[in-house]
Amino acid sequence: MERKHILKDLLKLANTYSLNRSEVLLRFLSSVLVSDIWTNDDITAEIAEVRGEIVGYGQRTVETISMMVYPAIDGHKKHRLAYLYSLISDCCMQLDEKKDSLPLMHPDQAIITSSGLARFYKGLGSEVPDYQNLCSLLSSLSKLEGDMENQKGVRRVIWERMANYSNDLQLPGHVRVYALELMQSIVGRPIKSAFTEQQLNVLPWEGWDELHDTGERRVTSPSQGVSDYSDTSNRFTSTLVALRSSQIMAPICPSLEITPDDLLDIGTAVSCFSKLCGAADTDSYLKALVTVLGEWEGLFVVGKDDKNSAEVTDAGNDWDNDDWNEGWESFQEVEPLNTESKGSSLSLHPLHVCWSELIQRHVALSLFGDILQFLDLSLSKPNGIVLDEDNAQSLCKMVLGRDFLWAFKMMMLLPYGDLHLNCLDAVEEKLKQEGMTDKIGKDLDILILVLYSGVISKIISGSLYDSSFTYICYLVGYFSRQCQEACLLRLAHKETSSSEDERPSLIVFERILLPAFICELVKADEKMLAGFIVTKYMHTNASFSLINIAEAGLRRYLEGQLNKLHREDLDLETTIPCLVLKHAVSSLLGRLVDLIPSALSLLSAR
Repeated sequence: MERKHILKDLLKLANTYSLNRSEVLLRFLSSVLVSDIWTNDDITAEIAEVRGEIVGYGQRTVETISMMVYPAIDGHKKHRLAYLYSLISDCCMQLDEKKDSLPLMHPDQAIITSSGLARFYKGLGSEVPDYQNLCSLLSSLSKLEGDMENQKGVRRVIWERMANYSNDLQLPGHVRVYALELMQSIVGRPIKSAFTEQQLNVLPWEGWDELHDTGERRVTSPSQGVSDYSDTSNRFTSTLVALRSSQIMAPICPSLEITPDDLLDIGTAVSCFSKLCGAADTDSYLKALVTVLGEWEGLFVVGKDDKNSAEVTDAGNDWDNDDWNEGWESFQEVEPLNTESKGSSLSLHPLHVCWSELIQRHVALSLFGDILQFLDLSLSKPNGIVLDEDNAQSLCKMVLGRDFLWAFKMMMLLPYGDLHLNCLDAVEEKLKQEGMTDKIGKDLDILILVLYSGVISKIISGSLYDSSFTYICYLVGYFSRQCQEACLLRLAHKETSSSEDERPSLIVFERILLPAFICELVKADEKMLAGFIVTKYMHTNASFSLINIAEAGLRRYLEGQLNKLHREDLDLETTIPCLVLKHAVSSLLGRLVDLIPSALSLLSAR
């Protein structure tokens, strides 16, 4: 429609020829609202003198906008949508003042009063892709109070409007994602995501699980047409996760679309991920895939009822917290799994096949450090083993040929005892052939992992691993010396930037690794060696290690460490946020509470 200020002339003509004034006015309004030429300011100026009249029509104005204007706009012009919602809100308030009722958009729905809708449309008008004010509005409907039937009707209208947004394939992905996130929050099952820009603070709607299935069973699926779902929440979750995944991959593959059908069950998810992995040849592509898997965790690990897999358990938290962008902070700490055998306590991650493919792509690009981080993060979940034993063995073979220490580190984070020993044999042979280099002589991760995995007991007690034992003792001596030097610098008030940089690793060594190693020596009946290390570390005369004073010093050292554990809370997350193996270290810290008393009881017995 060409932008001409003709409303006054139209109304004069209507009056001259006895036309229905309200019909002329509403038809004009419809025409300018759907026009690309008329701006909101233009429309406001044109109808300024008759806006009160338009609002006064109330029900007829709402019906005109709902049936003629909204379908033409089709959700694409957010500024015009805001204008519409503001106008509808005023109409609803007018109806409420008159104590009139507003028939809703579909004839099969109940008639309800208008105040709730007025608030909803006012929220939409001021808050379109819908943010905090809208969240507050939705939260205000969390409890059923007052006129319950009216409130249920308002809830249903709002829910169906958001459902329409989420199903509209022509809307931008971020709009659909936001609508779905709101719906997930309403039913009390929000799926956290590293990709979500806005933190939603929506209170769940009391009793909505029992109400919202009415009229919500017909769902459009790209491959199956219209179908029925008994659990609409799962359907919305699948759509939300698919949309988020497509958005994550968009910078890498703009034409790629992940659909809800790709995430129907674990089988379809594995097939989809395999295709995604096939083209992964850069670090940025792999990072995107890691984030995608983090999204899928929420679908298959947190309560997704997948009847095709017996591996899904009811337990678990999603893996997308700050560590996955940057990753999984919501994990509960658990004790490490049995390292000796594949007992029934072992539980593979539901998406372990996807993780296996992803790890293989990382090996191809020699991104060994990333793999180590994945494996460490997986320790914090009861059903989090990301590689079965066959795939772990394949990984071990691939990496051993390129870097024996990286292979050793990776296998120490998996619960397969045979692979532990295979890698330990490889390390022993390499050390015998080539000796110890400066590079491996400063590797704190090795010390962490031999203690975490439990292979330290094999190294200490068996003569088969003399070179490995010498290597571990060298590492302990090196880091003990670093701790002593850092202590002297602190005392002399001559701290340097380099000592600051080293301190986090030294805290781990001093508070966790050294006490754990000393306890392991005591358990293996290497009391003299344990006493020697402690006397050197505590600056006691080395000759004391040959007499009973060494044992007294050893006991005092362990008692002091136990008191520290009970007295001082060592928060690894805040103290050492950059620690790669933080879950392995956290597990070791938890074990010390039992390990130290056990060693002390052995000292008393002997």
